[in-house]
Amino acid sequence: AHVVVIVVDGSRAERSHVPNKAELKLLRMASEMGKCVVVAINKWDLVEERHKEKLRQLYVTSTVNKSAQVKGMPIMFISAKTGFNVMMMMTRVQALFRRWNGRVATADINDWMRKFQEHYPPPWKDGVKFYPKYVTQVRSRPPTFVFWANTHGGFPPNYLQQMRNLIREEFGMEGTPIRMLIRSTLMPDPKKKLGKQEVLKWKRMGPRQAEAVKHLKGEKGKAVKVKRMAPEARSR
Repeated sequence: AHVVVIVVDGSRAERSHVPNKAELKLLRMASEMGKCVVVAINKWDLVEERHKEKLRQLYVTSTVNKSAQVKGMPIMFISAKTGFNVMMMMTRVQALFRRWNGRVATADINDWMRKFQEHYPPPWKDGVKFYPKYVTQVRSRPPTFVFWANTHGGFPPNYLQQMRNLIREEFGMEGTPIRMLIRSTLMPDPKKKLGKQEVLKWKRMGPRQAEAVKHLKGEKGKAVKVKRMAPEARSR
């Protein structure tokens, strides 16, 4: 599926949690697989009119609080029996599909990143400031962005989540899962012989570092001189 619709029985709210653990698990699984998700609260025709506003707020608050990984995820109140809001739900599904296929120009995302860093300075750790130098979208379905940074680690999850949420708002991707990959601009010293653990560390940093490490040893394990490889970030 490209867009996953999780149908919840809205008539059971007074008897159990909505959404329940199984439904939340499905929601998280779909999001982790990079799929867009719509939560459809079904059987809305069975809910008494005097309870609807209270239950609507309960459903929205509960779903948003328990599934914060996809900000702006649509929550629809429908009735499959009467057809209430079904066509509206399908309109939302089609809109999500278009966003899921969307792309952002490299110049636009880098302009946004510079403004973001002015308002939200990158974190410091052990006297080193961690900051992304360059970003580009490498694929859609879902939108996936690669950030070239001055180090491989150090970005707190909440900082990355804030970036992810603001990218959604800025580029009209609300309700769409966004993947962010961090790549380091650091490269291994061509003159240095590396141990096994160091080789593994560099390989984990990204494809360029892995390629550079491959050439650091000759057939007998001797270090050989190779030309440093630089990502596109350095030329921009």
